[in-house]
Amino acid sequence: VDFFNGTTKLGEDTSAPYALSFTPTAAGTLSLTARATDNAGAITNSAAKSVTVSGTTATASTFYRAINLNGSATTLDGNAWQGSTAANYSTNAMSFANQTITLNPATDAARAQMIRSSVYSPALSFQMTSVPNGSYEVYAYVWEDNSPETFSVAVNGQTVQSNINSGSAGSWKKLGPYAANVTNGTISLTTTGGYVNLSGVEVWRKATGTAFNLPQATFPTNVGQSTARVASPASFQAGGELNLTSVAASLATLPEAVVLPQSEVALLPRTATPAAPAGTPVAAADRRMAAVAAAANQADPATA
Repeated sequence: VDFFNGTTKLGEDTSAPYALSFTPTAAGTLSLTARATDNAGAITNSAAKSVTVSGTTATASTFYRAINLNGSATTLDGNAWQGSTAANYSTNAMSFANQTITLNPATDAARAQMIRSSVYSPALSFQMTSVPNGSYEVYAYVWEDNSPETFSVAVNGQTVQSNINSGSAGSWKKLGPYAANVTNGTISLTTTGGYVNLSGVEVWRKATGTAFNLPQATFPTNVGQSTARVASPASFQAGGELNLTSVAASLATLPEAVVLPQSEVALLPRTATPAAPAGTPVAAADRRMAAVAAAANQADPATA
């Protein structure tokens, strides 16, 4: 699933539950859509959802610190990462590495080496200490070397993302940004659920503004025996406040939509794109897609 703001691609996710987190860099109106492609090459686009980020001053963030949890010091995106022997952090996880697995999506050599050298645990705990008090953004690199696992993430004791699917072997994600307000010198990242391979933690310090962690909401649609989900949790950051009133109002008009309080928002409508069976001719697959789309639109006009 590819995610867009207007015609600008924000990113993609190749494994369920097909989600994306991102931070707008300036105030304005976003037009968010998702485009799903099945294994027969058929494409379905979601309806656009408009989100307003208001404020007069853009928030600036500066790189604070990053740790390669099972490797040596490295440089990523021009920023100096510390290695696993660095001071002022701890984790309860065990070390694990497998540099032979092909990553999906592909990435640069330094990042790939960092990702495939990780620590793992079913109840992982990471703490960064001696952190000056203030507001921070936390990113976590996770990957899968085996079978999919499902887990949730909390930062400083607050759940920031639930039911994350690690994907198939080779899948990796840069989770976040997650807002962390430090008052005791510590940033804590913990997980619950299945096993997690955590490769690195990257922290940025915010100069001004407020970050909003918006929880994931999914909109399942059943068509025959097939179910597909497209959701988009996001953390929005700007110099002013995030205007959620119009978004909540528009979601209220959608059948079966999840309408959250004004401090939260669910993004992107439902979409269903059942895959054609292996060996199905393209023409037949196209007919099936058209039939599914027609049935879905008849049942729910908000479905792409």
